[in-house]
Amino acid sequence: MRPKRATQVKKNVGLCLCIFCREICSEESSSVDCSSCKGWIHCASIVDDISVSILKRYHPVILESHVPIEVCRDGNCLFRAVSKGLRNTEGHYMQIRLLTLIELILNRSHYDYEHEAFVDHFNDDRLVFDRFDTVLKDIATEFIYCGMMALSGISAA
Repeated sequence: MRPKRATQVKKNVGLCLCIFCREICSEESSSVDCSSCKGWIHCASIVDDISVSILKRYHPVILESHVPIEVCRDGNCLFRAVSKGLRNTEGHYMQIRLLTLIELILNRSHYDYEHEAFVDHFNDDRLVFDRFDTVLKDIATEFIYCGMMALSGISAA
């Protein structure tokens, strides 16, 4: 992609994100009801007892400084957890999905193992990843669980 074109794409993405953020803010000012999530979007954090028991067994030292909390288990849980960690609300999960999608699209060579200029950050043959188009589709679809490539994209976005 030519530098001028890349600059325009980034401006367009920024504009889309600004519009999307305004919609999120207006939605949050109204009463958000997520019956499948038992209203967790805007309530106090609930300790995740299952995670606590796993951590006690395999990595107890982490519990000295961290407390695992529950998020709604609806296929958006990865994005809800990041939203909760960053903003103390699960309500920004769609914004996190969008940012992750933008990251993967703009930096395809870091996520698409079939790309001619692929940069393998993991360098571990034991890891198996979905095809890039499948990963993008999953990230762009609400209520779909996402894997390692989405997590990598979130960390870079």
